[in-house]
Amino acid sequence: MTTDAPARYPVTLYDGPEANGVATIVGTLLSQNFERFPDRVNIARRISRPLTIVSTDTKAACTIVLGTDNAVVFNDVVGRPSVTVYATVDQILDVSQLPMKQAD
Repeated sequence: MTTDAPARYPVTLYDGPEANGVATIVGTLLSQNFERFPDRVNIARRISRPLTIVSTDTKAACTIVLGTDNAVVFNDVVGRPSVTVYATVDQILDVSQLPMKQAD
């Protein structure tokens, strides 16, 4: 009997060690989320435009680009985001604890 291993969906920081704090937090949260809930990878693969998160308390921002095989988190605003979220760092961390589901 064979079992399918969960699909890996790596999250990388485009700016590597130069990634700002928001990009680092978001990259970590996304990686943990995709590992813990592998079904969410299918949702991520269908998001075709960038998503931006702006920290209102630190004024730093990051943009998430979700692809077929991986996610990349950039410093600042990149491309034409379909959604921009303005939140404090504490709110960003709190959102990671909320249950998620795909809208029909």
